[in-house]
Amino acid sequence: MVIRKSLQAIARCHLSVAAMAFFRAAAAKLKAFFSDKKNIRALIIASAHALITLIILSRHEIWSDEAHVWLQLKYKTLAELFRYSMGEGHPFLFHAILFPFVKIGFSMNFVRIFCWLSSSAGIFFFIRYAPFGSWLKASVLLSSPFLYFFPVFSRSYALIPLFLFAAGAVYPLRHSHYILYVSILLCLASSHFLMTLPALFLLAVFFADSYKKLSFSVFKYCFVISLAVFFFLYFQADAAFNENQFYNISFKGDTSVILDFLQSFFSCFTEYFVTEEYTMKFGLLMNAGYLFSVFFIAALLFFLFYLSPKYYAGAFIALVAHFFIYFFVYPLVYPMRAYCFSSFLLFLFWLAFSDLKCGGRLTKNIVFKRRMSEILLCAFFAMSIPTGLRMAVYDIFRPFSSAAEMADYIRNNVPEDAVIFSVTNFIESLIYNLPDREILNQDKQPLKYTLNYGDYYYTKEDFIPYLNKGQRIYVLYNWNADIYEKGLPGYSTKLAIKNRETFVLCEYYAERFFYGPQLPDSLRNKSKL
Repeated sequence: MVIRKSLQAIARCHLSVAAMAFFRAAAAKLKAFFSDKKNIRALIIASAHALITLIILSRHEIWSDEAHVWLQLKYKTLAELFRYSMGEGHPFLFHAILFPFVKIGFSMNFVRIFCWLSSSAGIFFFIRYAPFGSWLKASVLLSSPFLYFFPVFSRSYALIPLFLFAAGAVYPLRHSHYILYVSILLCLASSHFLMTLPALFLLAVFFADSYKKLSFSVFKYCFVISLAVFFFLYFQADAAFNENQFYNISFKGDTSVILDFLQSFFSCFTEYFVTEEYTMKFGLLMNAGYLFSVFFIAALLFFLFYLSPKYYAGAFIALVAHFFIYFFVYPLVYPMRAYCFSSFLLFLFWLAFSDLKCGGRLTKNIVFKRRMSEILLCAFFAMSIPTGLRMAVYDIFRPFSSAAEMADYIRNNVPEDAVIFSVTNFIESLIYNLPDREILNQDKQPLKYTLNYGDYYYTKEDFIPYLNKGQRIYVLYNWNADIYEKGLPGYSTKLAIKNRETFVLCEYYAERFFYGPQLPDSLRNKSKL
């Protein structure tokens, strides 16, 4: 007994000494951090930027894609979530980080703050360590991806600025802090499949440069771990490519698909139309915007080639990888996806400039190309500033999703014993806002979380069992097409920024049948009741 107590006392003493040493080291680090004026300046700018985006976030309504993440985390086990993340096409890292917090009861607000903090931390690294001038940094901070899409949307994309710019901060010290640098790149590869191949390229460059600078045992250790992570991501990506309904698109010789894709991709840099028309708005002005975007990308690739051929190769590989994924994996091109490439291109210039700075004296030709690159990058990101500001203003003063409004109406006006059917399953935001009510799908099963399998078409036989019990039937749409033309009774929410987030609720009567918004005309003209 005496011996055991003595050992416990010694252990407590050692723990207290270790704790004191840790706090002293942390205090010294903090003192060194705040004694550097560059750190304070970057922290002030990043905090101001974070405050602005937090104001936008506080007014931003949760929409289906954001609620989708939280509902998956809430209702699935870790094994189910791992399997699901394969089919959805996102690496497992984002879900794995948030899983324990949601399971112990953290709300969607925790997920939102986590994504906002990730993006804001990345902004600090960018301001403090990026070798760019003030004008370029300002245009990046005010651009659509960094003012709106990355910090406001609670999706896995929010991890990209954090890991991308953290890698840039560590880049000059990559040979002395190789474990940290490799770990950040592996996290970047696991943030989104759009970043997986570009991060693999960066790791290949690192191993090629470090082959003679690191000991063989260290090199082997880092290489084996990196290889294991990428094999894991490969198998996950392979499952995603083969299981999701959107994947493996066949063009069938239709060249217009390629043209539509290019217009959609390049228009994301200049304009964002929040509609369900997946090819962006056409017209002379927008075509000029496409051409300007193509010009900027081509010009930037030209200058990157002369500044750093190896990172030009990285930009080319990233562009090919993005195009491949857009064609065969995500046929619907959204702004955050397009901005992943522009952000990675900015990062490659960061690395190229860092190499030039370490290379010693610069020639006039190199200085000119560096300045031209900064001017082009500044203009390239400035092109998206109007879109980001417009979207931020819209989000503050208009509903991004009308799910909360429809949830309030159902809660206050629809009897609890009534049955609500969903015509379509883009309703995760409504499920999130209405956890105490059941919404049934075509299989008469409650929707706890949904996958997009398309719009439903109900027949009279679907409703008869409930009508026989004396229950009232309501049909829920999240698309206002055809509703007003047919004069169907029901409650319609305010028009949301996201078209699919505008909801209409109609009560079913025996003498009338409600058709889904995408029902073919051949069926729509048939009299059912």
